[in-house]
Amino acid sequence: MSWSERTVVRDGVRLVCRDWGAAVSLPGTGHDLHLERAGALHALISGFLDGIDRRGRQPGPAEGAGGRGRQTRGSAGGTTRTGRSVSR
Repeated sequence: MSWSERTVVRDGVRLVCRDWGAAVSLPGTGHDLHLERAGALHALISGFLDGIDRRGRQPGPAEGAGGRGRQTRGSAGGTTRTGRSVSR
């Protein structure tokens, strides 16, 4: 089974985003905060890492100024990660 993993470390805090979830390693505690894929914090970390991946690149017309606009899971008629309303 193939899966992807992206990691960034800033000021001792390690963010890891995987296909199946995300984790935040807290410095000096020896603990990781694990998040399920559908969670809002996972979407936030994924978006943050997407921004790092795109650093130095202008978003294309389909992405808009706010990012890729991928829809997060949630209730019907939610919003995209960039805040645009969607209806199902």
